Amino acid sequence: MTQETVEHKPDPVYPQPRTPEELWELMQDPHSRAHGARHLGEALVHSGVIGVDQLRESLKRQMEERKIGIHRPLGQQMVDKGLLSDQQLRHVIAG
Repeated sequence: MTQETVEHKPDPVYPQPRTPEELWELMQDPHSRAHGARHLGEALVHSGVIGVDQLRESLKRQMEERKIGIHRPLGQQMVDKGLLSDQQLRHVIAG
């Protein structure tokens, strides 16, 4: 009987700025994988937080909600749906 080793990746640590200065410092980080994105959805995909299919589905859901008068930001809708955490959303926005 062999014992398989499963590689466990640690959960990513997302920064939590405590002051406006710390937030500004994070926003200036040139190593952020979200840099160059024009929209939040694009930044989320570039960062690897969600996939393209998840973005398409979320945008479709957002359009359907707007038709009935519900105007939620895309990021909040994705958090509510469980596609990403609030912490992940804040990290990508900061980037």
